[in-house]
Amino acid sequence: MPHIFRSIFHPTSFSGAQDAFAHALRIAVAARGDLSLVHVNARGAAPAFDPFPRVRSALSGWGLLAPDAAEPELAERLGVSVAKKLLWDDNPGAAIADEIGRARPDLLVLSLADRTGIPDLLQPSIAESVLRATRRVALCVRRGGGGFVSPDDGSVRLKSILVPVAENLPCVEAVDTALSLCELLGVPQPAVHVLHVGERPPAELDLPFAARATLRVHAAQGPVVETILDMQRKLAADLLCMPIARHRGVVATMIGGVADRVLRSAPCPVLLAPR
Repeated sequence: MPHIFRSIFHPTSFSGAQDAFAHALRIAVAARGDLSLVHVNARGAAPAFDPFPRVRSALSGWGLLAPDAAEPELAERLGVSVAKKLLWDDNPGAAIADEIGRARPDLLVLSLADRTGIPDLLQPSIAESVLRATRRVALCVRRGGGGFVSPDDGSVRLKSILVPVAENLPCVEAVDTALSLCELLGVPQPAVHVLHVGERPPAELDLPFAARATLRVHAAQGPVVETILDMQRKLAADLLCMPIARHRGVVATMIGGVADRVLRSAPCPVLLAPR
């Protein structure tokens, strides 16, 4: 059953988040849905600037709205509802997670910091703490990494998806989620590469998606994370879709987990699909 992306939630509390914002806005436009923009400010400190990205300016640059379009035209012409909310809290991760729990969006779009040069790669970011505390499907876009939506014109390039699988973690729901996103964005028949790392491929490789995608199955051996990232580079995959198991109600992306380590290193956007 296709996943529905009707409500999109994007925290703007991370610096340099234009790439992630472009993805959130483009998906909201395609869905004719609701886009929630949330910013967390420290208690007692007034923001020195408007923390929210310019929605109408971006849409004007994409040719979807006139430069002088009024706010009501968002809903009238594009069917998009935009809500902006400023939260006051000294713990951004907890505040955002609480807001997600209240909003229950169909999709989170989070910006990940570029960690190049940071000595302690195991120090969790705000985005990662939010992922651990929520149960939602999340699209994670690295700052400055571009992704599959152009911030300049809103065009989409999403031709190839890599889905790592494991014997004890079925991937049908994750593939369905990724294909639902492609279909929403008007991407026909993307190439879905299913990758198993290890000596014995999982039993579940008969995926019912032949009419929606071109499926290819790969098997490889070696260190799991390094092999996944190497395959992403080799295929030039535009999206990495990670099936995620839950443990005691929390998405299992703890420090040291495969999904967590891939999330920190992948150059392309990562779609986390909890099951």
